[in-house]
Amino acid sequence: MEYSFYLQRMLENDIVSYEEIDSSRVILIPRQYSQEESLFEDDLANLEARFPDLSVALLNKASYKIEISLAEIVQICPRNRQRIDSYDRLKRYLLTKGVELIVYSQKTKKN
Repeated sequence: MEYSFYLQRMLENDIVSYEEIDSSRVILIPRQYSQEESLFEDDLANLEARFPDLSVALLNKASYKIEISLAEIVQICPRNRQRIDSYDRLKRYLLTKGVELIVYSQKTKKN
């Protein structure tokens, strides 16, 4: 079955899946995002822009480690409170993806 350009793009980007009823009819099934995925979608995109190797690691399901200062991550992934503990949920989410995020401040930085 031949699909329109837009439908093909949605399938390629994992926005929808489909189920063929017969040779001329298809049911589109929207992808369900978990609450965590939608919550950290922007943060993940910003981190991938800053760390290009992160995208490759996520695609290959390889482990990856990011050590970043609090001042820098506040610029990349803004939060209301500029404290290390503001990124705890992001850290836990990234760990499920195989990414270890270490945020340090100038006060806690080890020499």
